[in-house]
Amino acid sequence: MNRGPEIERYLANVRAQLGSATASEEEEVIRVLSARIEALAETTGANAESVLEELGPVEKVAHQYRNAGLIARASRSNSPLLLLHASLKNGPPGLLAFLIGLAGYWFGGCVLVFGALSLLWSVLYYKPNARAAIGSSMLQTLMSAVAGCVVLVLTTFLLRAQLRASKRTRPY
Repeated sequence: MNRGPEIERYLANVRAQLGSATASEEEEVIRVLSARIEALAETTGANAESVLEELGPVEKVAHQYRNAGLIARASRSNSPLLLLHASLKNGPPGLLAFLIGLAGYWFGGCVLVFGALSLLWSVLYYKPNARAAIGSSMLQTLMSAVAGCVVLVLTTFLLRAQLRASKRTRPY
């Protein structure tokens, strides 16, 4: 199918709606969308207007590609904010992952912060003649800080795994 002015205008409008996508991401979207248009035209034998009508409004198509790009980018990231944001864009399973991730980051962060503060408190107020053994208290506080780190890392790992398993990394 020859890309006529309607298709070129449609692709230009999609490109304009992609927002903060990089130039390479824009080119990838336009390449994939062009291939999709070609495939639809070949299988249905339809003209440009009916193919573009089947694809849907420019805003909807661009929105699907923006979400797919966000999910794909987040599935390779370690940023809690990006992972949580992408999880929200991932439909009902993503909402569940968002809630679990939020709870995991909150719990792990609290355990880490309070473990570190407790360790600092133990070091600052150490008394050599105290009845309680300082080693056990310091070991417990150190272990709580490590446990907080482990919870944070596991939460990140689980969110990334959920995003990688998502079917929304490609809109078509």
